[in-house]
Amino acid sequence: MTINYRYDGSGNRVMKLIEKRMSGSIEFTTTHYVRDASGNIMATYTNRKVQELHIYGSTRLGTYKIPYEPHPTDPNKQIQKDDFHKLILGRRSYELTNHLGNVLAVISDKKILNGTTFEADVVSANDYYPFGMIIKSRSFVTEEYRFGYQGSEKDNDLGENNYTTHFRQLDTEIVKWWSIDPKTAQTPSESPYTTMGSNPIQNNDPLGDIISPYYDKDGNFLGTDENGFAGEIFITDKKTFEKYEQNSGKVKSTDIQQDKATSKIKDTDLSIEAQSNIYTHVLLQMDPEDVNFKRLYREKVSIYTKKSIGGKPAGFNNPARYWRYGASYPDAIHPHKPPKNYRGRIKVTAVIDSHRDDLYTVESIQNYLGVHEYQGHGVNLYGGDDPSRTPNIPVSQRSHWKAYQAQLKHPTFKKLPKYQQQELKKRVYTFRFYKPYPDKK
Repeated sequence: MTINYRYDGSGNRVMKLIEKRMSGSIEFTTTHYVRDASGNIMATYTNRKVQELHIYGSTRLGTYKIPYEPHPTDPNKQIQKDDFHKLILGRRSYELTNHLGNVLAVISDKKILNGTTFEADVVSANDYYPFGMIIKSRSFVTEEYRFGYQGSEKDNDLGENNYTTHFRQLDTEIVKWWSIDPKTAQTPSESPYTTMGSNPIQNNDPLGDIISPYYDKDGNFLGTDENGFAGEIFITDKKTFEKYEQNSGKVKSTDIQQDKATSKIKDTDLSIEAQSNIYTHVLLQMDPEDVNFKRLYREKVSIYTKKSIGGKPAGFNNPARYWRYGASYPDAIHPHKPPKNYRGRIKVTAVIDSHRDDLYTVESIQNYLGVHEYQGHGVNLYGGDDPSRTPNIPVSQRSHWKAYQAQLKHPTFKKLPKYQQQELKKRVYTFRFYKPYPDKK
């Protein structure tokens, strides 16, 4: 048996092709994944037939299975029932998860009458060993569900305890990843094949990368907690971090975040150099095959203080003048209008104290400064045209919207605060079509 996978530009799986050779014949099974702009799976197709649709709230809630019936003349084929659009109970499955995202039970939308009360129709239930292998004696399945440990997709073609994540494959029987951590340089004390920091009770790793950050007031990286390299950034000091440090080298978030010496980055006064240090460190945690910062100006993010000295913008690392943040081209004749073949350095500038407004999470920094400014404007040279300032530029020649579109497609988008997600959706529309976003009432 041979299995081949295909991925889109954001690293999301879009196809799986299984080739089985049996007694001189070859059987192909193709699975296609239809995703939205954020990378969420919306539907799956097997051999070009839709199999299930996915149900979402703020996260995935479950799936809806498309019904099929035997073909009237060919017993080897199936056809889609014509009542798939009707509300028929039993076709929807909803997952019940714990704090780590593990799918513990799956129920249908039916309810079963038991005497004078109703009970849920439980179609599967699973219990797991600490690192994700299913405990068979404490599990049952009447209908297969695609997701399991950490909410990751099962890869049963590789074995019943294998899962696929955004970055790599996990084998929960041998408690190892099949490939190295893409950000292993940030955790040199650990094996690149280690899962969940060897602490699956507190930690999870649904993407297959690393653990989350704490910094001191100078912007120096101190270490991580159990929540993964994601979410809000915290500021503390080295003494406090070491006070709560466990044998794993990490801290427990519920302990250190209650300490008076620890605060959220958005509530902390930081020097402009410290702000640059933190932004830069967070950007460098991105997969270099996704966004490579080898052309970053002086290897630092610049900070603009909204002041000028001698007519030039003041701040840290020779900033450019922006009202929020932006990318410029210091090696070009005109630093804001690069030639089409520009391959020089890229200066990324953020306005002072942006960590108090938008850049207070790992995902916000990577999505706004890394994906939009550095990669979008810097590397891809998407235009900086603003419809309100350049009304005479034809829509066909506008490209700024592509930088916003890249943000929507990047895996960090789905973890941005909701107001930032909504802002980006509006900006893609406005900058692409040069008209106000049609707000839904």
